[in-house]
Parts: sequence; structure tokens; C-alpha cells
Amino acid sequence: MKKKVVLATNNSKKLNELQAIMQEFGFELIPQSHFNIGTAEEPFDTFIENALAKARFASEKTNLPAIADDSGICVDALNGAPGIFSARFSGENATDEANNIKLLNLLKTKKIEKHIITAPLFSSKSPKTRNLLFVRVNGTEKS
Repeated sequence: MKKKVVLATNNSKKLNELQAIMQEFGFELIPQSHFNIGTAEEPFDTFIENALAKARFASEKTNLPAIADDSGICVDALNGAPGIFSARFSGENATDEANNIKLLNLLKTKKIEKHIITAPLFSSKSPKTRNLLFVRVNGTEKS
């Protein structure tokens, strides 16, 4: 029997990617939309705090273990932008394409020395417990 875990996102791409990985370890990921619980607020200034808020929210609302992430692109030439605003960089209802176009337009006159993709992933067995896997990818103009 697979262990049920709530994935604190409504992003079908994330669900498909993580489901493929987690199935191998005996987990069944259930999107939070299955429970009609809405989405957690992301009021914090860091990826880690927002990921933790999402995992706690999903765990509290469903009484199941939950995992959540918050990720984005941080570009030194733009003083760390778009950062935590990566998903809505070009506006509240932004698409990936619109965000990429805005980012590329801003970078046309900048010298890119490095960029960072940050993605903390939290798991929460209950609202009071948590585990963190932190992924940080550093790149340079040659990578």
C-alpha cells in the first residue's frame, strides 16, 4: 500500500515530475486541489519560509504529511530579481513565456556573470514537524 502525501501545489507539471520520483519510493502524491482547501499565503521574503508555509498549510488542512516547494531564479545583474516573484514577474496572471520575455529584455544590456536557481523542498509529517531538502544551482555565462 502506498503512503499518501499531499503535494502543496496546484501546478500539474510539478505533480507529474514529483509523482514519477515518489512512486519509486512507495508514495502516492495527491495534489492539494483534490481536497478543495485552497492555497496557502506566501507572505515571506524567502523561498524557505514560503515553502514551509505551504507544507504546513496543506498538512494542517488534510491531516496528511505534505511536501511543498518554492523556487525561482535569482540574477545577480538584477540584484537578485526576480527571486521570490519569479512566477509573477511580468504580472499577477503571468505565464512562463511572458516572464521569460521580461527577464530576457531586462538582461539585454547587462553583463551576466552568474545566476542562481533556488528550490527548497519541505516535507511536513504534521504541522509541527518539518524536513528540508535545499537545491541551489549556480551557473555562469559559460555553463
